[in-house]
Amino acid sequence: MKTLLKRIPTNIAGVFYKKIISKNNKVVDKVFLVRYTDANNKQRLKTIGKKSDGITEAYCKAKLSEITTRIKLGEDLPYIAKRKSKLTFDDLADKYFEDKSHTTKEAKKEQARYINHIQKDVGHCLPENITSDMLLKMQTTFRKKFSPRTTNHLIFLIGTIFKYANKKELYKGTSPTVALDGLKVDNKRENYLELSEIRELLQATREVSTELWLFVCI
Repeated sequence: MKTLLKRIPTNIAGVFYKKIISKNNKVVDKVFLVRYTDANNKQRLKTIGKKSDGITEAYCKAKLSEITTRIKLGEDLPYIAKRKSKLTFDDLADKYFEDKSHTTKEAKKEQARYINHIQKDVGHCLPENITSDMLLKMQTTFRKKFSPRTTNHLIFLIGTIFKYANKKELYKGTSPTVALDGLKVDNKRENYLELSEIRELLQATREVSTELWLFVCI
């Protein structure tokens, strides 16, 4: 892969990106940069990170604001591009499910939920780059497809993986799920399974035994 030299401005002042292309000249990623004026009134550029690592324009805007504030206060600038962890959220999830598989039969079912509904949105991200705003968007998407109880369970699973990573000292930081409120569950409306929940039930019973699966189908 190759990073092109041309700096492309975003809709946010002071935030730019460069295209990363493959050998076939196909754009496969972006690397974000910010431009600021230092204490000596000189223009500076600082690399923030790649889109594939979870870096967003909003994140760059926040970091640019932090840089300008520190310059005004005469403080040292943080080394923004340095990773706090080399482990992606996928890595943390893999270790969590591997450990859980030794203690509960629910591990495979939980891992399937992660792969089917969570992985595509945050699996590739570094854990420190996963924000509550990202999870809020996921929560909104989930609630369009699932019941409030299932939606809460998926968000709770993300928080559980963060909690596990902290306990095992794989990641040090606060889980972004703490800023989210769970959806209110109306128990009176939980008497009927939704189609997605029926499919999950049938799949779970099939894994136990063919007889149980046939019984549930009937």
